Amino acid sequence: MDTSQIDKQRITRIRTAILHYVTTHADACDSTEGIYSWWIDWQGEVESMLLTRQALEQLEAEGVMQRLKAGGRDLWRLSRNDTRG
Repeated sequence: MDTSQIDKQRITRIRTAILHYVTTHADACDSTEGIYSWWIDWQGEVESMLLTRQALEQLEAEGVMQRLKAGGRDLWRLSRNDTRG
């Protein structure tokens, strides 16, 4: 298995963790660092923060997550336009 395939699997796992968190905490909003540190249960397999950012950007492109700017930082929350139910 090549590195890009491994990264895709890791990003998928991170996306799943983020989606689980916002499903149970719909009003949550945090920085990439906060999401990396608090929203994801790494269970001993900590990944790069870059992969967390890539997962968030994918979810943003799909309309699931929304990026807000505050004090020069990116904050992330569940998109208010998300209609997944």
